[in-house]
Amino acid sequence: MKSNHFLVKYQYKNPVDTLYIRIIGNYDYQDSLELSDDLSVDFDSEKVPISIKLENASQVLEVDKKSLNHISVIRMEIISTPESIEFSGKLVLKIKHEDVEKTFQATADNTLDIPEIKNIFTTTGIY
Repeated sequence: MKSNHFLVKYQYKNPVDTLYIRIIGNYDYQDSLELSDDLSVDFDSEKVPISIKLENASQVLEVDKKSLNHISVIRMEIISTPESIEFSGKLVLKIKHEDVEKTFQATADNTLDIPEIKNIFTTTGIY
């Protein structure tokens, strides 16, 4: 299986409790796929995942909203097969001066015909 590695930046919007993670670079948005009620992925015209949106982030990750402004590590994988798209994510947040790891996963049908590939996303900072 082919593999891509992308560096990402993140932004947390407190009033709407939404975490946005996007790969660094210029890409043309084409389509979105909802993997769960709270998680969606945007794809470009080449069917490369370019951004991730996690709504109700503090509830999904079971953390205080303030801690989502202090993410030190993001590591996520999106693995697409002809049948499905599987997402797994790990965040490390600073909570009361300690690093706390939070994980989440989601799977959806591959309704966008995304080619079989493994995409890895890792942190570089905030935007």
